[in-house]
Amino acid sequence: MKIAVIGGGPSGMMASIFASKNNEVSLFEKNEKLGKKIFITGKGRCNITNVCDIDQFKNNIVTNSKFLYHSLSKFNNIDFYNFLEENGLKLKIERGKRVFPYNDKSFEFTDLLKKILIKNNVKIRLNTLISKIDKIDVGFNLHYENKYELFDKIIIATGGNSYKTTGSTGDGYKFAKYFNINIINPKPSLVPLIVKEEIEVSSIKRFVLKNVKIRFIYNNKTIYSDFGDIEFRNNEIAGPIIIKASSYLHEYYDDLKLIIDLKPSLDEDKLKIRIMRDIKQFPNDTIINELKRLLPYQLVDSFYDRLKKIFDANLFRNNISNTKNIVIDKIINIIKNYEYNVLGTKGFEEAIITKGGIDVKEIDPKTMESKKIKGLYFCGEVLDIDALTGGYNITIAAITGYIAGISCDKYNY
Repeated sequence: MKIAVIGGGPSGMMASIFASKNNEVSLFEKNEKLGKKIFITGKGRCNITNVCDIDQFKNNIVTNSKFLYHSLSKFNNIDFYNFLEENGLKLKIERGKRVFPYNDKSFEFTDLLKKILIKNNVKIRLNTLISKIDKIDVGFNLHYENKYELFDKIIIATGGNSYKTTGSTGDGYKFAKYFNINIINPKPSLVPLIVKEEIEVSSIKRFVLKNVKIRFIYNNKTIYSDFGDIEFRNNEIAGPIIIKASSYLHEYYDDLKLIIDLKPSLDEDKLKIRIMRDIKQFPNDTIINELKRLLPYQLVDSFYDRLKKIFDANLFRNNISNTKNIVIDKIINIIKNYEYNVLGTKGFEEAIITKGGIDVKEIDPKTMESKKIKGLYFCGEVLDIDALTGGYNITIAAITGYIAGISCDKYNY
């Protein structure tokens, strides 16, 4: 049986490996090398997987986790880890049970999969763009380079829209539309957020706030909260907890507020005690100098500007000992509720993954085969499945690739 796999990322490589046991497999990749996106993930280190328990793994899948339950019963994150080690890739486990190549070189992961592909006699066809797929009575005609080739089955593993420079340009969605397969609107995810307060944030340039508490407010209700580090970059807000939050906020960007507690370790009463102590110790100082004691220096000017929009500028000309309680209370309130208006996310050029894609309701979860088109399979990021950072998304790509591959091999369960 002849099988074509379109897309040479982790999902396509895994599908090719496991489809090639008893079949003739061709792997088509439009880039000059396999796994191009892998080379830039994790700043070149590549967080391959996570060896947490299966329940925790499921909890880190944001969209359509139940679709993967059968797949995880056949080949899970631990199986993927063992597969890599058994085939010679030396791994290490870091904080949060995240798994990396031992030498922190992402190419070691790609090189291993390529080695197995060659061993399994998979035909690797680089720099080959698939332009069209036709369904015919005896299989599929795959069109490329002004010619076509007949295959019995097709596995589409073209990825999503994130990091377009690596070739993730939505080719899989084009093929799906041709076969009238439903697509959930693709959106950038695991991505920095854009805020309205551009001038204020851009004046800060770039810095990290550590150990802050964040809340996202929509229609006066908290829809998401977290604790950790955030990063200001021009008119963007990024950092680990912001990137994570972006996976859950897509429905709310028409009226979304980010509230930052700059001093989560102090409640309002303790914060007021501290400020009053400072006033007693530095009675002739100014409010702006008090802000310098309370806040990171990068935030002082913008914080002061917020105060001046509320109170008459004359209030700030005297020394701090003459400051009215209402000003002190407002300082405390802003520290505990530092607000930004969120406009949306950065685009696919900065998104780690794509949210949306092939509607999994139209895919058989036991085989990754299209319910509409027999012999046509989808796997990896092209599917409407996404997870948080920590090695989960590459593992999902590998798992769905494995299922698609063995399913093509005469449903070898």
